[in-house]
Formats: sequence, C-alpha cells, structure tokens
Amino acid sequence: MLVSEEALLEKYLPFDIPVPYKDWHIYAIKMRDYYDVNNAIGIMSIDKNSLGDVDFIMMSNLKFCMLFSSSEPSYMESFEKLLRVALNISDEESFRFCIDDDTEYIEVGVSVGQTRGGYPVLREETIRVITAEDFDEIKRVILFSVDIDYTDSYIDPDVKKMTDDYFRLKSKGVSVPLEHKVLCLRMATGMNGEEVGNLSIRQFQQLYDIMVGESEY
Repeated sequence: MLVSEEALLEKYLPFDIPVPYKDWHIYAIKMRDYYDVNNAIGIMSIDKNSLGDVDFIMMSNLKFCMLFSSSEPSYMESFEKLLRVALNISDEESFRFCIDDDTEYIEVGVSVGQTRGGYPVLREETIRVITAEDFDEIKRVILFSVDIDYTDSYIDPDVKKMTDDYFRLKSKGVSVPLEHKVLCLRMATGMNGEEVGNLSIRQFQQLYDIMVGESEY
C-alpha cells in the first residue's frame, strides 16, 4: 500500500523515518549527497506529460528517466547514486530496471560472482529488481524528500504557471549559491558542516526559508 501524502509529511519525513514500500525502505536524501545526485533529481522532476510529446506521455516514468539519464554518463552516475542512497543499496549490488515488462530491462552496477570466458557474470542474489510500478513510488517519495513545493495532488497547469511566475518575481530571478545558503544557515543556527550535511534536502530548504523569512521582518 502506498503511503499517503499526509503520512509522508507528518509521520515520516519530519523525523527522518524511512518510508516502507513492499520489501524496500526509502530514505530521505541528505544534503551531504546533494552534489552527486542533483542531476538525477532534476531529471526526476521533469513532468514528462507537459512536454507535448506523445511518445513521452506513453512512456513509464522509469523509461523516461532512463532515456534521459543514458544520454550523458554523468547523468547515469547521478541516477544510480540517487537510488543507492534512497534505497540504502551497497556498491556490491546491482540494479535491474524492468522498463516496460519482464522482457525489457537494463542492468546497472557491478555485482560479479565469477567470470566466464573473461566476462563478468552477475550474481542473481545481489541484483535488486525495480519495476516501472516500483519506480513510480520510489520517485514520488524522493521528490517529496527533496522539494518542499512538491505535491502529487492535481494542480491546474495555469495555476501552476501563475504560482511559478509569482515566486520567480519575488526572488527577482536571483539564484542563491548553495555555499552561501550553507554558510548563512550555519551562522544562524550554530550547526557545523557535518550537521548541515546530515539534514535532508527538504529540512535544509525549510530551515533556510524560515531563516530568510525571519530576516525580512
């Protein structure tokens, strides 16, 4: 059973409790991993259905993300890192992404049991299988943990555009560098670098916004 948005925001994410899903536990992404996973978060955040391409609309979210991630090696590295962090998967295990069904899949990572004819042979017991359905929920929880504005409730496209335009005007188009945000938060809270790194990305965003809001009054 999927965890509701209310439970995510009131039971799990505020207290860094891993979110249960089938045999998995999905962990909030920490600030210390931000640099390595940021590209993958950007790809996951794309609303494929708003791109106006029928092929994209018909794709599963998993196939869409794999398509974009495979276009650049650094994107695939970021994608793999993000899932390893979110699912607490070691580097000794591999992923098998079932793109559409059991007949089309992509394997990522190294999980070598032996070699045959000079080629590595994957150990089946160390392969983590992720279906398109699994990925939808994993992606959903990840986006909640990294974006305080994310919701899986329906938002009218026109309303969303108006909201985005408002916040863009409010920020005057200025993007504050992450280093500056971290330093400001450390000065305001007394936290050291390690403590900031242990914050989830969502918690970091919330603390920074609270600090900025208080400074404006």
